[in-house]
Amino acid sequence: MPAPVPVATGAVDLPARPNGPDPPPTAKDPPLSHRFILLGQKTLLAYHLGLFHVPVHAYQVTLRIDFSSAEVRQAYLADLATSVPAGKKRFYSIRAQGDMFDLTEITRKDNSRTSFDVAVERILADTTSGDREFDPLKDSQGKDLTTTVTIQPQELLYFEQIGTATSYPAQFTGLLTGTTDETCLAHKLAKADHWDAVLTVSDLKPAPSQATLDSAPLVTVPKVADTLTGDLNTQQSQFTTGNTYDSSLTSHANGATGSALSFTAGAEHWWNSTSLNTAT
Repeated sequence: MPAPVPVATGAVDLPARPNGPDPPPTAKDPPLSHRFILLGQKTLLAYHLGLFHVPVHAYQVTLRIDFSSAEVRQAYLADLATSVPAGKKRFYSIRAQGDMFDLTEITRKDNSRTSFDVAVERILADTTSGDREFDPLKDSQGKDLTTTVTIQPQELLYFEQIGTATSYPAQFTGLLTGTTDETCLAHKLAKADHWDAVLTVSDLKPAPSQATLDSAPLVTVPKVADTLTGDLNTQQSQFTTGNTYDSSLTSHANGATGSALSFTAGAEHWWNSTSLNTAT
C-alpha cells in the first residue's frame, strides 16, 4: 500500500483510510451531486471539481477508479480518439447520478462509501470565450452512458479541504498523480481567487516511482506564477504545451524534499478560473 499523504490544513491522512482519522464533520452540509474530471486511458483517474464557496464541493480529491461497464469504457476511449472540433478544447468528466453523497463519506474509517453511479460526459470549451458545454456520451439507443465506479482505500490518492489557506504559494505548486506512463499535474488549490488546472506531463527526469506518484507529491515550478491577475473570465493556462519546466519535487513516499525534477507540459485536461471562484 502507498505511503499516507501527510496531513495538511483540512487534509486527511491518506490513503491508509481504515486506520486514519476521520475528516472534519460536515453534518450540516446536504449531500449534492459531484463532478470529476476523467483522466487517463490505461488507468483511469477522477479529479473532483472543487468550488471554494460551496461547502460540499470545497474539496480537492483525486481517486484511481475503474468502470464496472466495459462498454462505457470503450465508448469513452473511442470518443477520445475522435477529432476535436475547431475552436474548441475537449475534456471529459463523470457526474454522480441519482446516488447523491457527501464527499467525506469516501474517507471514513467505516468505508461508508465504496462506489457511486456516474454518467460520462464530453466537455467542449470554446477557446475564445471559455464557455463550456457538458454533453453525456450516448449508447446506440441514444441513452446516456452510465456506469458504477468503485473506491478502495488505496485508490484514494488525495483529499484536502480547499479555501482554508491564508496566503498563496510564492510559485506554482501542484500535485503529481497517475502512473509512470500516464502522469498528470494538477494545480494545488489554496484560496479564492485561484485557478484549477490539470495537464498531462511527460519526459519526467528523474522518473518518479509509482509509489511516489501514488502519494500525490508536491511539485513547485519557480518560473510559473501561482496567482492570477486581471479578469477571471480571460485567464488561460500558465503552461505552454511542449515546453520543458524545471521544478522541485517533495515526495511523501520516501521523505525526500526539494529534489530536482524536469518535465514537459502536455495536453490540458481541465482549466477553470470562473465557477471555482464565483459559484455559491
